[in-house]
Parts: sequence; structure tokens; C-alpha cells
Amino acid sequence: MNYAVEDYDEIVARIYDAGAGRVDWREALEPLASHFDLWSLALFGIAKGSRNALFIHEGGLSGTEFALDYLRVYHRIDPHIGPALALGTGRGEWLHCQDRFDDAFVARDPFYQEFLLPRGGRYTSCAKLLEDDDTAVLLLLQRAQGSPPLGDDELATKFAENAIRGVAGDRVEAIRERVATLTEAADVSSLLALTAQ
Repeated sequence: MNYAVEDYDEIVARIYDAGAGRVDWREALEPLASHFDLWSLALFGIAKGSRNALFIHEGGLSGTEFALDYLRVYHRIDPHIGPALALGTGRGEWLHCQDRFDDAFVARDPFYQEFLLPRGGRYTSCAKLLEDDDTAVLLLLQRAQGSPPLGDDELATKFAENAIRGVAGDRVEAIRERVATLTEAADVSSLLALTAQ
């Protein structure tokens, strides 16, 4: 991997462009995922009380179908979500699956056995970027099977967190406003379409 300064500048610029709505989030997150050899990188918005998914923006080799299946079904059984929601929002607060879930747990857990492992993923690291009374935005970084897990000292976790933290808040506020408007109008089809944006 080449960690040239101009690469960082370009990656950060794309993330800010996505936060401003000038480019698609996937276009912004793909280079970051590729640069740090991540199988998947996602911004995941969740309603804390109901655990309903609000949005997902992803990049990486895992692909769009993986993200949509996660959004529709598998986030509900993801064992990382509860512990990640318990994290603070301070910089450097991470949940790394290898520190919490041993191989015996992975061998019997439905999220790993039915979803993550069959699709090629393995190690997950989570940080809570933003939170208010109702919602949270999680940053999910995943490595593929056969790749080493991430750790607190990894440049990938530090860079991804710092680059994305500043722009995620605008997206959360926009989602919150749209969800409130659509809920008042009871327009469920529009609400589902919102998650695809």
C-alpha cells in the first residue's frame, strides 16, 4: 500500500464531497476501503430504540448486495451492534470483534455463519461516530477471511474515523429530517427508497 500524502488528500476530499452531496458515498468510500485493504467499510445509521436501520453507505469488495442484505435483515442479528451502541463517541473508542468474540462464538453465531463468513468477511471493527437521543451512526470496518484483524493502533482505524467523523453529522441531520417528514406522511415506499440514497 502506498501511503502518499496526495492519496490521503484525495480520499478526504472525496469524503467531504460525499458529505456535501456532490458525489455518491460509494465513490467516496471505495478508495478508502481499497487503500487500507478493507473488505467492507460502512457508515450505518440506526434508530437506537427500535434498532431499525436508517441508512447505510458502503464501499469495498463486499459489494452492494451485501450492504442491502445487511440493511434489510442482518443488522438485527449482528452481535457487534449492541456493544457498539454502548461505546462512547470519543475518538479512538473502538470495538474489535477479535477482542470480544472468540472462535467458538463465531462457529455458532448465526450472523457469522449465515451471513458474514459465507460472503467472504471475517473481522469487524466498530466505532460510534455520532449519537443523539434517538439515533446513532456507526463506522464499520471489515477485513476479509484470511486477512489480519484491525486494531486500535492501525492507521486505517485512525484515518477512517478522523476523515469521516466531520461529515457524517450532516448526513444524520438530513436523514432525520426526511424520516420525520415521511413518517408524518406515512409514505412507507418513500422511506424505503431513502435508504438507497
